[in-house]
Amino acid sequence: INSDVVVGNLTNVLPTVEKSFPSHPALDASWRGSFKFFDAIKHGELNDGFQAHPPSRTRRKVYKFSKRMPRVLQFKLLPRSNFWTDIFQDDCPDRDDIAL
Repeated sequence: INSDVVVGNLTNVLPTVEKSFPSHPALDASWRGSFKFFDAIKHGELNDGFQAHPPSRTRRKVYKFSKRMPRVLQFKLLPRSNFWTDIFQDDCPDRDDIAL
């Protein structure tokens, strides 16, 4: 048992990156809307009630972009093996890869 956890000092348990660069989501959503998936089991299936909360610190450009996003985002389902290996082959994703 980690004694820091027992006394409630959770900052000593967090990874160094998390302590140095906290990226907690903002309380207010910058976008609310739905996802519409094509090529799903039910063609044109709508998934409603999504909210996008930017990190507490974000670039103004990202925030402004999120305010202009359409209420319904349309997606075509693709196998992730088509592109995931290329994206993450050389670099692992980190906190800088999350904007919204």
